[in-house]
Amino acid sequence: MAPNFYLSVDIGRSNTRVWLFDDAYDAYSLRASAQSPSTVGERTDVRLGFIAAVEKIQDETGINLLDPRKHLLIDSEGRIGVRGAGLSLSAGEPIRTTLIGVSENYSLAALRRLVSLFHTKVVMEINLQDDLNDTAQLENLISSQSELFVIGGGFDEGASKRIRAAIENIRVVYHNLPGLAQPQIVYAGNRSLAEYAERELEAGPDLHLAGNIQPLEEQEDLQVGWKAMLAAFARVREGQIPGLVELQKQLGQRVIPTTFATTRTTRIMNSMNTNGKGVLTLDVGAGGVDVIVVQDGLVMGGRHQTSLTTRDIQHTQAVIGMGLDKEWLATALYNKQAHPGILPATLQDIALEQAWARVRIQNALNSVAEVFPTLDYDPSVGLRRDFEPIVLSGACLTGMPTERQVFLTGLDSILPHGITTFVLDKDQLMPALGSLAAVEPLVAIQVIDSGIFINLGTAVSVISPGKIGDQVISVEVDEGESPREHYTLTKGEIKRIELLPQTPAHIYLSPASDSDVGMGLVGLGGWLSVSTGKVGVVIDARGRPLSLPEDDAARSEKINDWLWELGG
Repeated sequence: MAPNFYLSVDIGRSNTRVWLFDDAYDAYSLRASAQSPSTVGERTDVRLGFIAAVEKIQDETGINLLDPRKHLLIDSEGRIGVRGAGLSLSAGEPIRTTLIGVSENYSLAALRRLVSLFHTKVVMEINLQDDLNDTAQLENLISSQSELFVIGGGFDEGASKRIRAAIENIRVVYHNLPGLAQPQIVYAGNRSLAEYAERELEAGPDLHLAGNIQPLEEQEDLQVGWKAMLAAFARVREGQIPGLVELQKQLGQRVIPTTFATTRTTRIMNSMNTNGKGVLTLDVGAGGVDVIVVQDGLVMGGRHQTSLTTRDIQHTQAVIGMGLDKEWLATALYNKQAHPGILPATLQDIALEQAWARVRIQNALNSVAEVFPTLDYDPSVGLRRDFEPIVLSGACLTGMPTERQVFLTGLDSILPHGITTFVLDKDQLMPALGSLAAVEPLVAIQVIDSGIFINLGTAVSVISPGKIGDQVISVEVDEGESPREHYTLTKGEIKRIELLPQTPAHIYLSPASDSDVGMGLVGLGGWLSVSTGKVGVVIDARGRPLSLPEDDAARSEKINDWLWELGG
């Protein structure tokens, strides 16, 4: 029987990536992948980058995927071409968005969380409890130059006067703003006003009705707004990107944000988990960093667009593992910001890439924590929630020379508490699997289950109030027939325990009475079963926050000592 083929496409700021999956060996696996420079612009057709990437896959596999008109061959019966396709996109500027809610603490805070997964930039917020009269509110709506208006607030069957007034003002803006592309409107408030909003706005396909994301006090369900946000996202991008409408028709799928596609895959991984810890995904790309957290039924995250401030330059200087001239470093960062696709070529470039990735990840985590306070993240002490695994993805991480450098970048950026495993998405599959999940869920489930992600290693973070040099943990390693090994660590140390290949290991953690290793109580230890990873097991007793010397040379030596301990 001929295999079933599925194609996934992700259009990024710099590159368009395409993946081909098939079930030739009874379960779906990655057959081939390719990328070409993205062709996203006012005078270029987005399909050109897509066609170039697909042609590379055709040349590599010998599988005919395009017809003579360069259209993708799709046949749901599997006789020719592919059975289905997925499409995600992160290219383009963030969508200029105005949020309109009846209060700060409830509706506006919830709306920020709702739009976070859809590549938006909130340019204005209108709190309907403020004393703005209708004229001033209207002036603000017009001046925002928004591409998307999102309205929320009001419990079901609750007060509606202020929301009605806001809807009337948006009607004026929608029907009188100049421009070729009409703004999109998402209504996610009091359900008793949904019919009124539809009748009053007369926005046709530019209005997207959702359920009330806050139907009752102290109750929030952002997922009821996702379908409407996806439709609004697609409508905005269709008006901005030449060729996107035609590409969607060819693929038989509407475009979704890359961040949302990654969220789908993270949710699938969490549903397959048995440890109950939740899953964290970090995708560090050229243009931005995606942070996705799925835990205890909650989905938190968003895309942090890369920028460059004086503070970022200073922070990068403070964590770089090489003594570099401050002016050179600042110039190099500005060049990287202007040309994000340039790959590091020298040792200085590599050191800068790792330090800059760390700063970007911390900025992204901090940004998400501001919108989702329950994330419980503090840049100085790290992420207090437990995750298993933490998935690292994106070109800026997959392009690092060694897995150990990726591991340390992730460890030092996140500063996790407790015990977790880092895995590397070397093929950058997270968005690819997510965009296909709505087409054929088995593709995502079976590819994840195949072990395609690289196990980098296990991190054990030892949190202790003691001072540098105090003994904080003893470790015993049992690898079966080999003699058991014992280690003792003091605060300030990091230790890599290299395990035998293909050999399950058991590690006994014995923390000091005031040390926490994430086993439920301070001072509580126990046996830990681990599988072999590229790096092994890393006992991180350096403390929180990390202590780094202010002197450039001493700081570089300390960071390189940590990397050396991990093996290079």
